[in-house]
Amino acid sequence: KQWYQRRVRVSRSLQPPFGREVFDRILLDPPCSAMGQRPQLVNTLTFSEVSSYPSYQWCFVADAVKMLKPGGVLVYSTCTLPKQENELIVAKVLESFPEMKLVPAVPLVGRPGIPGAGLSEEQARMVQRFVPGDGVDPDLDTIGFFIAKFMKCDQ
Repeated sequence: KQWYQRRVRVSRSLQPPFGREVFDRILLDPPCSAMGQRPQLVNTLTFSEVSSYPSYQWCFVADAVKMLKPGGVLVYSTCTLPKQENELIVAKVLESFPEMKLVPAVPLVGRPGIPGAGLSEEQARMVQRFVPGDGVDPDLDTIGFFIAKFMKCDQ
């Protein structure tokens, strides 16, 4: 917990070096628990550490939305599998920022998001979730990761 408190204190004391609405496109790959990485022979993260990532990721997302111009595109991506770092972050973006619209992350290659994890069925089909060894496509050998794409509409 101490490492997380230090990290959050440092990140909150630093403001982004950019102003509001300056970027047309943002690719956001925030720090995550990396539970989609493989092989993972040893994982020393504690439950408390893993549980801390969503609030840390939210700091990045909130800043990215502020820096995105109206009409701009934000792609949120992680290399992890927990819904708390993926679908629930997407749901929180949609709830907290009415100007953000979820759009399909095309081409659609991965699986849809987890049903009932804060997103409607339609919204879950717009995000992509890649799970190693899920057997959907034997030619698709990948680490676990997640992709969501948003467009910022005029307010």
